[in-house]
Amino acid sequence: MKLAETARPLDPATAARVDVDMVDNLYRFPLRVFANVINSGITVGVLWGALSTTLLLTWFGLACLVTLGRYGLSLAYRRAKPGVGASKRWAGFYMIGSCLAAALWGAASCTIWITPDIVYPVFVAFAVAGTCAAATAMSNAHLPTAHSFVVLAAGTLSVNLIIAAQALYVSMGVMGLLFTALLMAQARVSNRILRDTVLLKEENRALVADFSAARDGLEEKVRERTAELAATNAALEAEMGARQEAEGQLRQAQKMEAVGQLTGGIAHDFNNILGVVLGNLDLVALSLKTDDRQMALLRRAIEAAERGANLTHRLLAFSRRQTLVTEVTDINALTTGLTALLQQALGDSIRLHLRQSADLWRSTVDPNQLENAILNLAINARDAMPNGGELTIETKNVVLDAVALKDTDIRSGDYVLLAVGDTGTGMTQDVLERALEPFFTTKGVGKGTGLGLSMVYGFVKQSGGHVEIESALGRGTTVKLYLPRAAAVQTAEVTVAVA
Repeated sequence: MKLAETARPLDPATAARVDVDMVDNLYRFPLRVFANVINSGITVGVLWGALSTTLLLTWFGLACLVTLGRYGLSLAYRRAKPGVGASKRWAGFYMIGSCLAAALWGAASCTIWITPDIVYPVFVAFAVAGTCAAATAMSNAHLPTAHSFVVLAAGTLSVNLIIAAQALYVSMGVMGLLFTALLMAQARVSNRILRDTVLLKEENRALVADFSAARDGLEEKVRERTAELAATNAALEAEMGARQEAEGQLRQAQKMEAVGQLTGGIAHDFNNILGVVLGNLDLVALSLKTDDRQMALLRRAIEAAERGANLTHRLLAFSRRQTLVTEVTDINALTTGLTALLQQALGDSIRLHLRQSADLWRSTVDPNQLENAILNLAINARDAMPNGGELTIETKNVVLDAVALKDTDIRSGDYVLLAVGDTGTGMTQDVLERALEPFFTTKGVGKGTGLGLSMVYGFVKQSGGHVEIESALGRGTTVKLYLPRAAAVQTAEVTVAVA
């Protein structure tokens, strides 16, 4: 940096910190003030015998006292560690101590009037010049201190030499004045260099602080952006998952609808054909009453046709094309009336529990089809508990809102929940996804048609309700039937979510 650049304006805070650092330089090495005692001792030794002993000892004692005072001041500064507001005051204290030391050296220059031997004045001039040079280097951080020391010591010496009015002394005095001026100029240059150095240090400190703040700010922004990206990614993943789930539900609904239309059409036509077959078989039976052998064959044909008709009825139930005779039904009374039949179908190894809501709403359903649905669910539960277990039939009032019914095809409102739960083997996720499909079964050949849950699903859907299955492998299965409330009054008791 060029020296001229120190004249550039500084903000008050930076200028104050620079002043503090400059004062710190004055007090940085407390022991260096003892150089004054050493120079004073050497001077006393040289002048010993040429001057009065009392005068020399008095002068040396004062030099020691001033030096100890300056040393104590340095220690006090280091303990106090003053801040920005006290820097000028401590610089003034240092300047006072320095001026006292300079005044003693100025007094020493008066010895040229006491001794006629030129050797001693020359030595005193040499000692004062060396002390001034050292003091300038020590106190260049505070220009007034450096200038005052040089003026009080070297300036006084030069004046005394010129006043002596001897050619040699006058020459030395003029040289002393030039030396004084040069020292003051050098002190100014050194002060500028030191101040530039301190300013560079302050600027570097500020740059480091700004860089650290910028780095911390950047890191914080990176963390915030990373968190935002993570949140956005999580939201996208959740949205994708929800969309895939909705698409899967839509595909399943479309598949079930397509299968229902197909099976419904086939079952309807097949039922008409079986009606014709059964009608003709009945007519044939009237004409073969006397032939026992032929009647036995005919009864077998009629039984097979009736089984086919029963199968078509179940297919029509799945396709929601069966004829329902709906009425306002008390589901608590209906399930209570089925207890004996259910317990007989379940066997002794399975315990039946009823959990009925006391103020259960009525529902508009076909009671006969609902009984068949409950019996079908109970038989499926029995098959899932070969070693015994518990079957629980629970009823309660629920309210399904628009949020709970998202991605479903039923309306929000009041429903009666009929839940049939078992403690059986449960289903895997793959099986659970296909459980309502017609003809899908996990039972062995000849042990199930795969139409039980399909018939229940079709009946509930045709009744304006909803079916939900909850199952976990090894924990059992619960089939929930949401049946529409019969009454027009909408009273919310329990709000549930539908998967």
